[in-house]
Amino acid sequence: MAAGDLNNDDLPDLFFTANEGANQLYLNLGNFQFRNISLEAGILPEKAWSNGVTMVDINGDGWLDIYVCQLGNYKNKIGRNQLYINNGNTTFTESAAAYGLDFSGFGTHAHFLILI
Repeated sequence: MAAGDLNNDDLPDLFFTANEGANQLYLNLGNFQFRNISLEAGILPEKAWSNGVTMVDINGDGWLDIYVCQLGNYKNKIGRNQLYINNGNTTFTESAAAYGLDFSGFGTHAHFLILI
């Protein structure tokens, strides 16, 4: 699970990974109210084996992006790490291959170090 302000409204939104289920993105509406925006946000509804998730502004545009580690190429599991680039309007574009981050193997979690 990862928490971060994906729409820059000063409220932490939540992303949950799932094992053999669909990952879920919840937008924080305030007052402990959340709305599942997974499909409308462009989060792929596949049921791969996801392990870890990290929120990071990988392209430096001021919007948090989402990186999901998945299990792939192991015991008939098919999956590749996913990078959801934030479009700045609560939608995301999966772009792991474009960034060279679409690893398929035994990925469990990732951390990013941004040097400025």
